Amino acid sequence: DIAFVAVLHALVLQVFYRFAKDSCLEVTLASNSFGQVQGLAETTWAKEIAERHEAWDRDMPDSDKLWDFLLGLDEASRKALFAHCASLSLNAVVEPWNRRPGALTHADALAATLDFDMVTAGWEPTVDNYLGRVTKARIVQAVREARGQDSAQLIDHMKKDLMAREAARLLEGSTWLPEPL
Repeated sequence: DIAFVAVLHALVLQVFYRFAKDSCLEVTLASNSFGQVQGLAETTWAKEIAERHEAWDRDMPDSDKLWDFLLGLDEASRKALFAHCASLSLNAVVEPWNRRPGALTHADALAATLDFDMVTAGWEPTVDNYLGRVTKARIVQAVREARGQDSAQLIDHMKKDLMAREAARLLEGSTWLPEPL
């Protein structure tokens, strides 16, 4: 129980007290934000995480009183706070220059365990968050996968900016996701 509180203390210091170094544990948490990918911060689940973070942040004492604060929490609250801190370190971003097949396999397993789906969470491909950032061939492929060859042929001759806007319209309401998501 004390080991759990000690790790929680180290994580909370990193998440809520950016520059506090008041733990003797050398546990490192790489914190991520939803600003990394345009459109993610506006999803329902990202807003819920932000609200949960703000609620915990309001309850946090000064860093020198954190240990006693954590000891005073009931087990369910400690577990909830631990889960919150852990959730902020999740990184399932597919980056071509950063090969992490084991980490991405684990991310898929975690998403399946949580029954998490980006479409259900509210993500849709837009010009800003995806279609304006990929090649014309990928845009056409996305429309083909989501709406079929006839729809893909409607846009395959267009200039990229117009193609991306029209593809966004065609993909609206579909359940299509790029492979990284």
